[in-house]
Amino acid sequence: MKTPIAIALTILNLHGLSNAAYAADQRNIFSMSEGTVIVSCSSDDHSSMWSPLNAFDGDPQRGWGTAKGKIANQDIVIELAQKYKMRQIILDNENAQDGAFCAKTVEIWGSVFDQATGFKKIKSITALKLARTKIDLPDSPTLRRIKFVIVDNWGDLNQAQIMEIEGFGEPEDKAETAPNFINGTYSSDLGAIKLKQNGTQVLGCIEKDSGTIYGALTGNVMRFEYRKDGTTPSAARTTGAGIMIFNGSGMEANGSTSKDGNIQSLWLTKKNNMIACYCKMPDFNSINQRLKENKRAILFGITFEGRTASLRPEADAALSELLNALKDNNQKIQIEGHCDANGTINANMRLSTNRAQAVFDWLKSHNIDATRLSIKGFGESRPIGDNSTPQGRYLNNRIEISTK
Repeated sequence: MKTPIAIALTILNLHGLSNAAYAADQRNIFSMSEGTVIVSCSSDDHSSMWSPLNAFDGDPQRGWGTAKGKIANQDIVIELAQKYKMRQIILDNENAQDGAFCAKTVEIWGSVFDQATGFKKIKSITALKLARTKIDLPDSPTLRRIKFVIVDNWGDLNQAQIMEIEGFGEPEDKAETAPNFINGTYSSDLGAIKLKQNGTQVLGCIEKDSGTIYGALTGNVMRFEYRKDGTTPSAARTTGAGIMIFNGSGMEANGSTSKDGNIQSLWLTKKNNMIACYCKMPDFNSINQRLKENKRAILFGITFEGRTASLRPEADAALSELLNALKDNNQKIQIEGHCDANGTINANMRLSTNRAQAVFDWLKSHNIDATRLSIKGFGESRPIGDNSTPQGRYLNNRIEISTK
């Protein structure tokens, strides 16, 4: 299964571009939304403001800060969605709090292995203070895991910071994952999470508050809606949305949750089936149950080609789930299109309306009575994710349904 970045690079065919062109013309493959996972971090200050995930969220206003008093030889290890021939890496500290906090000497190590062994030093660089440092890799090493080691900073004794780390290169092979590779239990800021995968569809439950998760996978990236237990008042059940990115084995994952356009939590986690998690797993094809509980459901599995209203082939599973749910009752539903804040307000309104229309047309072509269906585009007006980050924008591009 190819990741979105692999598909994009195949289409763009960027072979032959100079290294200097990479940052301007290619997508940042270190971004969380491209499937990159932080598998370990030697230290951080355990706050969402300085989480290591901030160094890979596409927003240089937030960054990774080491724990207080820990500056020398602090490292962070990432795993890419597949092997890449790396061309360029950028360390961005333009927006650091103060020049003295900025990482100074940084070592870059790499490995082609999926396990955190066999690293070889690629380069040792002096990162610029309050600036972007571009590191060209003329030998184009093939890498799957990359380790960044902060050796020292520019003088502060309390913390070292890197605001953003970007990477550019070309995929060397296909990104493949085993069937049901994420089945299991993970820890998180929400509490213990139990997940069960069926193709691209993922269901889960959360030990804390007896919450439930309804998600869909694209490659190794899962977007999900999470809710509190159905015994709570309906107005309190829809808690928010989130994204989890899994490495190829499904053993490590990064998570983020948002509500009303604001980040609520960030976490690094490992699969651990020994974690006690006695929550009740929801049923597959839970659309009607969600509509009954809250008159609304997010259908993250319905995806589109880029910023168009063309349904992707992978959307068929979620569309079929919606079709089967509608066959089980005679409810009237409104199909709602939402998108991120890229583009003008008017263009986004048209895009979201056209996407809702595409779902309407698909259902009508599969013999659902059109009088049961209506559409509405909301454009960018109802964000659930942070539009300043790629993963937040990924959450905002979605289809929701609601009952009359």
